[in-house]
Amino acid sequence: MLSSSRRLYLLYLLHLRRKYRRRDVEFWIHPILKVRFIEGTYYTLFEKLKMDPRKFFNYFRMTEETFNYLLENLYLKIKKKDTSFRMAIPPEEMLGGDLSRRALVQAMVRSEEEWQAVASFCEAVMLVKEEADRIRQRQRRTRRSRRRRDPADIRPP
Repeated sequence: MLSSSRRLYLLYLLHLRRKYRRRDVEFWIHPILKVRFIEGTYYTLFEKLKMDPRKFFNYFRMTEETFNYLLENLYLKIKKKDTSFRMAIPPEEMLGGDLSRRALVQAMVRSEEEWQAVASFCEAVMLVKEEADRIRQRQRRTRRSRRRRDPADIRPP
């Protein structure tokens, strides 16, 4: 018969074995995500929304021109690298997701990874917006400087 201390030690080892047992992963990529490029909301709905500007605006809360402008300016900042294991979500699909305040907050609360994704996306948007503001301010300054002329230059000879 085993001593009580040896029995406790074996029970503890059994507990650790169960606790740290490697779980079998059912899938590497879920079957739903495998057909995302064919049946996903972005790929089925986006082209239809582009045909009707009002529906596009109601869905994305921005015009198609604004969407394309954001995509053009954010493309390199939000693009992720494809790996040999899985394809990254393209920037068009990232921007085409639900960008409502409620959806962003829910995503940020869900996990640390999603918090980082939303934070980096928002940072990229703010950088583009700040750059656009700086360009606008420079254009305003140049317009003002053109308007200010010396009165002597305006008088006829």
